[in-house]
Formats: sequence, structure tokens, C-alpha cells
Amino acid sequence: MNYNLYKRVSFIVLTMILIFLTSCAPQNEAKINLYTNEVQESLESTVYDDNTLIIAIASVVSPKESLEKYQGLVAYLEKKLGQPVKVIQKQTYGEVNQLLKDGTADITLTCSLAYRIGSKEGYMEGLVAPVIKGESLYQSYIVTNKNNSYDSLDDLKGKRFAFVDPISYSGRLSVLDMLNEKGYMADTFFEKTFYTYSHDYSLLAATNNVVDGAAMDSLLFNQLLLEQNPDVLNLKIIGKGKMAGTPPIVMKKSLDPALKVKLRELILSLEEDPNGQQILKSLGIDKYVDVNENNYKIIDDLIDQFGDQLYEPTQ
Repeated sequence: MNYNLYKRVSFIVLTMILIFLTSCAPQNEAKINLYTNEVQESLESTVYDDNTLIIAIASVVSPKESLEKYQGLVAYLEKKLGQPVKVIQKQTYGEVNQLLKDGTADITLTCSLAYRIGSKEGYMEGLVAPVIKGESLYQSYIVTNKNNSYDSLDDLKGKRFAFVDPISYSGRLSVLDMLNEKGYMADTFFEKTFYTYSHDYSLLAATNNVVDGAAMDSLLFNQLLLEQNPDVLNLKIIGKGKMAGTPPIVMKKSLDPALKVKLRELILSLEEDPNGQQILKSLGIDKYVDVNENNYKIIDDLIDQFGDQLYEPTQ
């Protein structure tokens, strides 16, 4: 099955789940499971030897594309390090953070909020951060179908809304901040909220009016807009969150110091290598740079403010 067909079939399934939850679930928040039990069990049952570098990723875009997106980088690191590099894929940022916390994973490709949570808890540190279209910052976009009458976040009061992940900055926390500045809380402002665990599924839910509005990553939105993606062209932006540091690559704090240095050197020098340049191009990244902690201060402040609301919803 090609990717476009795969994504459309997955979205049909997502739509059916959303409709089912809307019609029969009394709770205000609902979790969408994008993995079958078979896939989840397969991901969790794999055993790796001690020499294998384990990279964990969450499905920030649809599960299939998330995995395919980083295959070039994985192969590059495997060759340069001279050791096996394997990927564990999970649905949520919380699950990926746990893999780093318990030592199952060595490095993760995560979001900015998940990074700051892990950093505050002391088991994670930044490795490198991406520069995209010359920027080291990004933000949350609130989007809706362009034919809807909604022109601002206020217009979504009492409507259906799609978050990405409980600990996504652009996909949730930034929205909580925007609502708080208007004197609202998400659980009383929206009629019902959903977690899609994928920015592109949130995009599709909004463009097809399965939900009235959605939060998504400005980086992905702008890239798809540049590509004249028809789904993005069917959306309009009705709100923007505060700028924060781009989602970094992070590592467990207990990782071997020599390996930390080697990984940082390899990734920072990608732009100097022809193969590395191709990898960066496929990822839509200009280059990687050292993590600037100051870029994440806004997230640290919001964690202090909304910490008790950062949780995994029950199914």
C-alpha cells in the first residue's frame, strides 16, 4: 500500500473512531489509538543486544511516515558509529519519554515539551536542535476548514477540537496557554476534545470537518503549504501560540560520555557531508545546532503553570 492510500485509509478509521466517541463517550477528552494490538506487541517484544544504539520516536506524523522519515539518519549513524542502530516507535510522547527514563532507549526524537519535562525530571538532556527555514523557533497554529465561519480561537467555544498529544507543546500546551489568557480552561471551553497523536491526522480531521478546530505544529503546516498540499490549502489559521525552541534530538543522561560527544559531532556535521546533506533535505531541516536552553524558557514557565494538567488520558 502506498503512503497516500495508507494515510487515507488510516484517516477513515480515525474518522469512524471520532464519530463513535462523539456519539457515545461521556468524557470530555478521548484518546485515539492509531496502533493495532499486533503492531504494539511487535514493537514491545523486540530484544536488542548491549551494543545496539536504540532510538525511540513518537508518531508526530502518521506512524508509517514517522518511521520512514528517519531511516536515512538511522542508516547514516549506524555506518558512522560502526554499531547497530535500531528504532522503537511509540504512539505517545509519554511512552517515548518512559523508554528513555527506564534506560530502554538511548536517544529520542521528541517534542519540545517532552524534552523539558524529561530535563526537569533529571533523566534527559538535549543533544542537538534543528534549524528549519533559518529558524530555531516554532509555534502552535490553531486551524479550521477555510469554509467555516470561525475567525479566532474564541469562535471555537463549545466546539469539537483535536489536540495532538497531552505533552505536545504545539499540539496542546500552547493552546492551554492561549485559552488561559482569555480566562478559559480547555475542559469547559470545548464541547469535546480528542488526541490524534499525529499532527497530520489533526490536520486531516480539521480539513474534513471531523472536528471544528485543531492544533498543529507550524513547522509541518508551513512545509506542507510550501508544497501546495491540498489538505493544508483547505485550512485557515485562526490562532498562533508563543514561539519556542524547535523539537530537539535528546539523549538519556546516563549515556556513555564518549558516545554523547561522537553523536553530537556526527549530527552537527551532517551539512558538511554530501550524504548528510541529502538526509537533512529529506527531513526538511537546514542543519542541526547545539541546543539553546533559553529558547525553551517559555515552555518551562508553562510547565510550572499547567503541570497538573499534563497527563495521559485514560482510554
